[in-house]
Amino acid sequence: MSDQNQLGIFLVSTEGDNVAPYLTWDSFNSFVIVCESADVARRTHPGDQVLDWWTTSHYKNRPRADCSWVKPEDIAKLEVTFLGPAQPNVEKGIQCASFNAG
Repeated sequence: MSDQNQLGIFLVSTEGDNVAPYLTWDSFNSFVIVCESADVARRTHPGDQVLDWWTTSHYKNRPRADCSWVKPEDIAKLEVTFLGPAQPNVEKGIQCASFNAG
C-alpha cells in the first residue's frame, strides 16, 4: 500500500499448520478486516474488534481465558493475507467473520 492513508483489506486465518489446534467449536477461524496494516489485523480480536485485546481488563478479568480466538502467545502464527486496497468510503473494522458454533 503506497498511500499512507490508504486502508487495506486483510484476511486473518487460523487455517495454517498447527496455528491453534485447540480451537474447535464455539470459536472463530477467520475474519476479513479493513485496517491500516497486517500488524493491526493480526492484533485484532474478531469478536470484540479490540486491538491488543489480551491486554484489556475485560480479557484479563474473565474467569477463564477466552477460547473463541487464539491465545495471545499464538498471534504471531496467524496467517494474514493482504487482499487489496479498500475503497475510500469503506469504514475500518471487521467486515465478516467465520464462527464455528457448536
